[in-house]
Amino acid sequence: MNSELRAAWQLIEDARTNYLSLIESWSDDRLTHQPNGGWNALQVTEHLIISEFGTLQYLLKKTQTSAESLEPSDETSAEASRKLNLALKSDLKWEAPNVVTAPSGTHSLQTLVAQWSELRKGWEQLLSSIDESYMKRQVFRHPIAGRLDLLQTLSFLENHIHHHVHQIRRIANPE
Repeated sequence: MNSELRAAWQLIEDARTNYLSLIESWSDDRLTHQPNGGWNALQVTEHLIISEFGTLQYLLKKTQTSAESLEPSDETSAEASRKLNLALKSDLKWEAPNVVTAPSGTHSLQTLVAQWSELRKGWEQLLSSIDESYMKRQVFRHPIAGRLDLLQTLSFLENHIHHHVHQIRRIANPE
């Protein structure tokens, strides 16, 4: 894994560690509490896993084609990435895109943490083996922001976790 990818990956890992530290000591009742009819903490966690899984599958498919067949990263994708990440850093609430499967909320936190850890192995394998020629290519199509390059995609994943930390805090401290 090159140094840029390693640094981006570490930020994602740190975000996941921080996220899980917020809920790991919660009781089952607290984990399944749905304030105002919204998602509970288990559903939020499952949503993060579903999103990361879908993103990984998309990247695995795209990296089966030649890098030259993908559009190069440009100012349009850079601006879309900036706007997406600013929105994710905010405390604003919005619906998950329709392309993302709704979380079932039927899994325990222990099961979800194990699934997330297993998924991370797939990410590490991809990032360790990806050819440098994909770095500045639009390898992922975010359902709202559009096409992003690899580092922009990793930045999205990091900020997506941070965004849901806001949601976890709302669940922990309903008004």
